[in-house]
Amino acid sequence: MRILPREISVVVQGAVNKCETARCLKSLRIYLPEAQVILSTWKGSDTQGLDYDECVLSEDPGSIGFHYYKDKVVPYNFNRQLVSTVAGLAAAERKYALKMRTDFYLKGNKFLCYFDFYPARNAEFNYFRHRVIVPSVFSRRFSDGTGFPLPFHPSDFFFFGLKEDVRDYFSHCEFLSKAEGCEWQYKFSHRKPYLSETGRYTPEQHLCLAWLEWHGMKPDYEDFSDWSEDVLCLSDKILFNNFIFLNPAAIGVSSGKHHNALLRADLCPWYGLITQDVFEQEYKRYFDVAFKLARRNDSKLLYYAKKLYCKLRMH
Repeated sequence: MRILPREISVVVQGAVNKCETARCLKSLRIYLPEAQVILSTWKGSDTQGLDYDECVLSEDPGSIGFHYYKDKVVPYNFNRQLVSTVAGLAAAERKYALKMRTDFYLKGNKFLCYFDFYPARNAEFNYFRHRVIVPSVFSRRFSDGTGFPLPFHPSDFFFFGLKEDVRDYFSHCEFLSKAEGCEWQYKFSHRKPYLSETGRYTPEQHLCLAWLEWHGMKPDYEDFSDWSEDVLCLSDKILFNNFIFLNPAAIGVSSGKHHNALLRADLCPWYGLITQDVFEQEYKRYFDVAFKLARRNDSKLLYYAKKLYCKLRMH
């Protein structure tokens, strides 16, 4: 099935940076012509001169506080992501939805070719109507700091799928308190995946666990130090049934801020990430022993991506 850009609503969410946001929006016009482009940001933002179809302005809920991440003190902006994403998706009108941040941009539309490439699923663990595409950065099985497990951790900066599925994923998480986001008392303080982290879960885990709980699945997982073999097994079944994990180059997504991280994931295995190779090996193991890895057919997919792009540019 071929997906046309005019069937897609793109939600670009987050704070406006004139240079980065302009580059993001321009890339969408190039690689997803005729898509509905929605900029979801804060009241009072300077959006003059930016190229979008609709602008959704919300009250800025502010940061929860500050937390430590890899020995750096950073603001905890989870509630901001939640507000701008949900508000933007509410304005989406097309069959498919792409959610991405204002500081990322597209370098291609190759991800459209992968959407129906992994059809096999186990109905017992299906919570989406169709698999959703997410990047390998920062989808994790393990921490790159301690090597401890990080279950229920699909990346959240790029989401592509059926509009109902993307809305569903982001619509059930409540605002986090400072205690849960920045001052959590861990069940096993010596088993924290990131030793300097101070939140109950990572933002990615908060979203995934809230989505699962809405669908009646509540893992026995008190905080991100509370991992067990059963939890890890359940996480794999959830993730490999509902998502497609693609490397940044396969998606065609980039970022000035995260350029090195995205490039690193494409050039070499990055410990703990659910790379495209990891996903395809698990897909083959779980679902389809006859599956031929897409990486071996990458030239064929690239051919079709280029053919689709050239055809779109002619209309």
